[in-house]
Amino acid sequence: MIIEQRAELNRLVDPSIPLTWEWRRRQLEMLLPVWCFILACIFEMALLRDLVTRKPTVSYAPIFAACAFLLFFLLGMCEIEARMRHRSKRVIQLKERAIIVRPACHQFIRWKDVARFQLEPVPEMPGITKLKLYLARKKPPAAISQPVWSMALEQPQKQELLRLLQARKAEGPVGYQVECLEQPKLETKPKPFPAFGLWVNMTGGYLLLHGVVLLPVALKKNPQSADRGSMFNSEMSEKIGRFVARHFSSEAEWHHFLLIFAVALIVAGAALYVLSLRMANSGRRSEVDRAGSSS
Repeated sequence: MIIEQRAELNRLVDPSIPLTWEWRRRQLEMLLPVWCFILACIFEMALLRDLVTRKPTVSYAPIFAACAFLLFFLLGMCEIEARMRHRSKRVIQLKERAIIVRPACHQFIRWKDVARFQLEPVPEMPGITKLKLYLARKKPPAAISQPVWSMALEQPQKQELLRLLQARKAEGPVGYQVECLEQPKLETKPKPFPAFGLWVNMTGGYLLLHGVVLLPVALKKNPQSADRGSMFNSEMSEKIGRFVARHFSSEAEWHHFLLIFAVALIVAGAALYVLSLRMANSGRRSEVDRAGSSS
């Protein structure tokens, strides 16, 4: 069975309608850490090459202009994707083994993962019912706080859906529940991943990237073999060799320093990455606790 929702009813189930500057600011907050990560890596490679050659090899203004264009391009794509989603029909397809929903990040949902079909009226539009699909949580907290997908149903579509769900229940045991509400249920909006957590996450990724790249260099037993596969030419490799000879007593001491530095970067990056995940999980737990106390 396939149920389609008219595009003009998206405003009842999509919280991003209408698009506001607050929504655009949130998109910028999500993209800015990734953009800074890319910008830092590009400028770092250009600066390293300039320090080795002792003369500017690239112009930094075009690099920054290209990265700025990339940021505005991504913001524009987010705007276009949101407007296309607002103008598209919502579709739910109930098959024998799974449910397919569109548009959604995860379109394929198995029946055994569904916890509840919730139907609630829309006071401002009599005859329209809002369908909310909840998934079963396998990990604590066990409370089901937010719907994974929703759509607006007209009265014939609602009756057709209820008949199908009741027929599946009559055929055998099922893991989902069907809840028909007389009044709309107020639910707290999910708390987005904090902007500071995104910065912590990308900083951890930046440190991890550098640590992982430096680690095989530090573990090289024969430095000449590393130079032949390096991105630097013979002149640059010679300058690096003079730098190592000036500041370190031996090649072994240089590699020992690189090893310690690489391990420190990996540990610091992993710690920041885990911290960002804990920040996200603590935010979800607080939202579930708040929803449970309000109910």
